[in-house]
Amino acid sequence: MFDIPMRFTKGREALRYHLKDLNFFQFQKSAWIYPYPCTDEIIFIADFFGVGKYVEILTVESILRDEKLKRHFHLS
Repeated sequence: MFDIPMRFTKGREALRYHLKDLNFFQFQKSAWIYPYPCTDEIIFIADFFGVGKYVEILTVESILRDEKLKRHFHLS
């Protein structure tokens, strides 16, 4: 998840681009999901673009309606 101020638009767009490129699922506008550990990679990308302090990483054990996510990630 991230809440990046407007003055960091380029950093926010760069982060969003890389999340899409890594096949993250956009759950909400600034909330992205990936089913595998990736904390180090996300922190590296966010810090590289100067927006690391606006990024929060959560570990979620379950999502109520997860069918769409399972299809996106080709999980059974």
